[in-house]
Amino acid sequence: MSQHVNQHAMPRLARYKPYLLNLGLTTLILMGLAIFKGFTPFGSNSMLTIDLGQQYIDFFSLFRQTLTQTPEQFLYSFQKGYGGEMIGVWAYYLMSPFNLILLLFDEQHLAAAVTLLTYLKLAGASLTFFYFARKKYHTNTVMGSLFANAYALMSYTFTYMLNIMWFDVLVFLPLIALGLDRIMTQRRSKLYVIMLAVSLISNYYIGFMMCIFLAFYAGYVIFEKFPKVTIKSFIKHYSDFVIQSLMGAAISAMMLIPTFMALLSSKATHTKTDWNWDVAHNLEAIGSKLFLGSFVFDEIKKGSPNLYSSILVSLFVVYYFFIRKIRWQEKIAAIVVLIPFYLGFHFKIFDRLWHGGQFPIWYHFRFSFLTTFFLIILALKAFQNRRQALAYWQSILMIVSVTVYTYYYYGRMSD
Repeated sequence: MSQHVNQHAMPRLARYKPYLLNLGLTTLILMGLAIFKGFTPFGSNSMLTIDLGQQYIDFFSLFRQTLTQTPEQFLYSFQKGYGGEMIGVWAYYLMSPFNLILLLFDEQHLAAAVTLLTYLKLAGASLTFFYFARKKYHTNTVMGSLFANAYALMSYTFTYMLNIMWFDVLVFLPLIALGLDRIMTQRRSKLYVIMLAVSLISNYYIGFMMCIFLAFYAGYVIFEKFPKVTIKSFIKHYSDFVIQSLMGAAISAMMLIPTFMALLSSKATHTKTDWNWDVAHNLEAIGSKLFLGSFVFDEIKKGSPNLYSSILVSLFVVYYFFIRKIRWQEKIAAIVVLIPFYLGFHFKIFDRLWHGGQFPIWYHFRFSFLTTFFLIILALKAFQNRRQALAYWQSILMIVSVTVYTYYYYGRMSD
């Protein structure tokens, strides 16, 4: 009997082994960084700085107090009366399921809790992307881990690490993308609907940006998955996506509707109306963020989008558009997905649309992780078709283009 149980357990362990290896790699990288920088619990440095230390830590304390002592604080604010801003505060800062880890720490050890929260979210993003890459693009363990860690440890996560309430959507996005793929190919919607609802409840603000991306990404998936797309078939598949998206939004409405009502009476009333076509950043500034080490702290106040994930991803994205096996219709669809990102980076009016009508104060382009996510997907698709050799002129053109741009960028940095 014992031998039979052991034999049954071995295939299950083998199935989870790639995920454990990926998690181990992510953990080693993050632990190494924490030790090198002396962060809690490996040193005296703490992540409790800027808004995280001055504002968010008080909300985390409120979270513990509400769930353990005064549950009525979920609806009531003693400063602003019934309802007040409390629904908005909970929806924006505290609805993450990861926050339950705070209940295991007392008030004196919340700094360690925040460090653990950050690790769990980054490790979770790595795991979900690894799962997405294996299930959709059938990557092996090594390449899957490289792409997963490029996603979890992209420049966006390090730049915005002091706003960890934004990271939940990063964890759920790969599962939502996989669920969208299943809607298109298998007519299975459970994964998509549930994870979309969870994302919108966890953080409606970043979830709103994700929904804009999904509206374009769904069109790309249709051209990616189906060799012959007619107007009729496109409408059919896209309608399936819209219907399931509305279902996910309906499930999250129990949190979204009271939050929306609270915003109408507070923050939303201060939305500016001076819409114009002012330029935020030009193509050169945007392209510079595809390189390692392109961020400086002052750019938190007003900087170009953070897009870097790895040189490997950048090269494979270029390779993607040269592969003949990938149909031109799919490549056009990929460009269509990238256009709204560029418009948001280039024109302030589109930047504000991405941010729900309000121009962000500090931490600009909070949606740029979606750009990186899609670029990694293109890189994955190119890797999937890597065995196709490029024509001689294509290889020369790609190498020269990358070399010239790299030389130009680093030349500008040294000036």
